[in-house]
Amino acid sequence: METGDGHRQQNRFVTRTKKIGVSALIVAVLAYVICFRGPSILDAVLVQFGFRKASIPVAVYETFSISGRSVGTELRFGTMVGENPGRLPTLYLKHPEGRCFSVSELSEQDVSRLTDDIRTYENGAAFWTVYIVENCRFVFEDGKLVEASIPKSSDIQFALHKDGPYYRLPISRETMYELFGKPKRWGRESVMGF
Repeated sequence: METGDGHRQQNRFVTRTKKIGVSALIVAVLAYVICFRGPSILDAVLVQFGFRKASIPVAVYETFSISGRSVGTELRFGTMVGENPGRLPTLYLKHPEGRCFSVSELSEQDVSRLTDDIRTYENGAAFWTVYIVENCRFVFEDGKLVEASIPKSSDIQFALHKDGPYYRLPISRETMYELFGKPKRWGRESVMGF
């Protein structure tokens, strides 16, 4: 019996030693990251777990904006977006099935035919109808497009002309400048998490 108890105590000691070793390794890695890799990694961890908001760059144009960590990962437009709200950009969208739409002529009926994912929200005195199409969000108020966003995860493409060429996000800053020129201004947008 004594041999069994001594064996159990030795196993407990080995288990505790392993736990202490793993804890020490985790602390050492965290210390290395904080000291040598700078606060940016710590910030990323805090943002990922919802303790801090991330701030991403936004290129603001006359009637739309393009945002993302590397810029060009989300295209936003609508009557509430851009340096000159109230107007829609001259852009064309191409659905993966091949249908093309002019943003300035995009109707709520056109969008409603593309999805069954429809949500309604109250915004003060107004009601917004939100359509989710291929990971894109189209927000309408009283039949008018208020805001739309096309993320890099979407298969919807955009173009400056109906005949193309069509582009899919993400786009590089160089491509953004070639297509749209320099933005009216640069801003930052706060988001939670990645």
